[in-house]
Amino acid sequence: MLIADDIEIGRVRSGCSVEMELPEHTRNLFVKMDWGWSAPYPAAAIQDGQTIYVNAWFTFNLVRSTGLGSIPIAIEEQPR
Repeated sequence: MLIADDIEIGRVRSGCSVEMELPEHTRNLFVKMDWGWSAPYPAAAIQDGQTIYVNAWFTFNLVRSTGLGSIPIAIEEQPR
């Protein structure tokens, strides 16, 4: 789920593209997954019409698997 500050603005599925608008005055974007949140991505860094990517990676880190650490997902300017 894609969150703008504290408002859900959409859902992203593996291998899919979605287009969405940010609510006015959004400060940070987050990706929320079952048990955790991604690091914040500053909305001010996004230009009109820019594509950003939700990149996920697999980890064997048991601390992350229990939700005690950050989740292995990031909002970035480049695909992985």
